[in-house]
Amino acid sequence: LSDLEKILIKYFNEFKAEKLSVKVKQLLQANLLQEPNLINLLTIPETYFFRNYRLFKALEQSILPGMLEQKVKNGEAFTIWSAGCSSGEEPYSFAMLIDDMREKLNLNLELRILGTDLNHQSLAKARRGVYSNWSFRKIPVKYLEKYFKPLDERFYKIDEKIRHAVTFQHHNLKQGPYPPSPKWTQFDLIVCRNVLIYFDKETSFEVLNNFSKVLKDEGIFILGPAEMPSLYFKQFKPQLINDLIVYRKNGFVLHKSATNKSQGMNRLTVTSRKPKKLKIEKRLFQLPNNDKHESVVENSVDEKALIKKLADQGELQEALQLAKRYVERKPMEEEAHYLLGTIYFEIGELDKAKTSFEKTLYLKPDFLMAYFHLANISSMQSNQNNVLKYFSTMLDLLNHYPADQSIPFSDGLTAGQFRKLVGDILETEKVAG
Repeated sequence: LSDLEKILIKYFNEFKAEKLSVKVKQLLQANLLQEPNLINLLTIPETYFFRNYRLFKALEQSILPGMLEQKVKNGEAFTIWSAGCSSGEEPYSFAMLIDDMREKLNLNLELRILGTDLNHQSLAKARRGVYSNWSFRKIPVKYLEKYFKPLDERFYKIDEKIRHAVTFQHHNLKQGPYPPSPKWTQFDLIVCRNVLIYFDKETSFEVLNNFSKVLKDEGIFILGPAEMPSLYFKQFKPQLINDLIVYRKNGFVLHKSATNKSQGMNRLTVTSRKPKKLKIEKRLFQLPNNDKHESVVENSVDEKALIKKLADQGELQEALQLAKRYVERKPMEEEAHYLLGTIYFEIGELDKAKTSFEKTLYLKPDFLMAYFHLANISSMQSNQNNVLKYFSTMLDLLNHYPADQSIPFSDGLTAGQFRKLVGDILETEKVAG
């Protein structure tokens, strides 16, 4: 059974047989949003504090200092909207980060954060501010010790100052309104990670347009890694800041203190040339002639886990050195080259990242995420033909996967979600061309 079928079975099992047909008829005739119990089942949250620590490190080191100082200078509050906030870990993480920065920088700054979601149960949990150990699997120790009070061996309650900094509200991104309530006007930072992948292209365009209206001119917009709005929504321009891709309104730049470590990205414009089938040249991968690379490392799984952990924590140079040594020992392992490529990509070494991903495809021609990264690199280097080429090949491969099958190394995204994303990009660019 598919995940959707399992959810529907669980939902309908709550009703007695004589009422089941009536309930099915009501559900088909009514608006789905009038069934909160079904919504709660369909929107199962997967989140934890400081998820994607690189995001928070980039915010702390390169993006927020200048923005916060400017707010203090203007006597204004700093406002954040966490859209699709689930059970509150994300907006609370922002609150802890900025509160800690206020103390370090000695800033007298008002902080206002809005967290919205469609799931009533998740919002109720967020308002309580009580979390189990599972929510703390990535949190830096200093935040756990500073902002949480243990209730017992499993549960912790968040500090009242942090809890009161965040307002939670039920909101439907498709239906609006924007802003979610009259108490909010425009935002300095909008974060909506891994939500647009569930929308079709028309809905995504509408939601992005609404976000652009409530984002301040010099504000920052952050999405998930698989969401690329600049490919079909030209009002947002991507920018690489301290190894993090963020979006801002066209024609506006960040404050100097936030951009001194940044690297600009070219907006993607793709021609309508018909995509060609991707070919990987064998010369890109040369097998070493000596035998030392054939040795077996018994703890290779642990070593890869360590490399991933270091990269996730932002220790990119250390992760890079370990990944390079691992590739030397395992030159025929496609995952080793892919892992090295992702680290090169994070530190901005795009040509080296490209070579690593191409070697990955030579060893495993159906490694989907390697195509995705190569398309991203091509867009950043304004190579429009290669963008179409890589995405077209990726879409051909995705058509052989069941829609609900998770794609390896994609942070849980499914083949169906990627098919929609890549298909929308190709369709939009062909029409634009």
